[in-house]
Amino acid sequence: MTVEKWVTTVPAITLVEGELLGVVALGHALVLIRHEGRLYAFPDQCPHRGAPFSTAGRLSGGLLLCGWHNWTFHLDTGCQTHLDSVCLEAVPIRERDGHLEVFVKET
Repeated sequence: MTVEKWVTTVPAITLVEGELLGVVALGHALVLIRHEGRLYAFPDQCPHRGAPFSTAGRLSGGLLLCGWHNWTFHLDTGCQTHLDSVCLEAVPIRERDGHLEVFVKET
């Protein structure tokens, strides 16, 4: 049985504006992002060649950039900037009681 639930990850202060932070929540490797005051979370793996965004990526002009082959993704949609059919699955994220929580599946 699969259950979805909110999982606490790190203190909110840990996620610095404009930086990428890798976390693992219930076995899901995620990259957390704070950009212009908004929170984003995606799987920590570029769909092109599997590069982890948290160590090989960066933000550039409000886009998530994979450092291996320069694939770029819109933060608001998760979609690749040149191939709308290639999208990262956004993971719900929120700040609660001074911590960041993500909504993930537990199997």
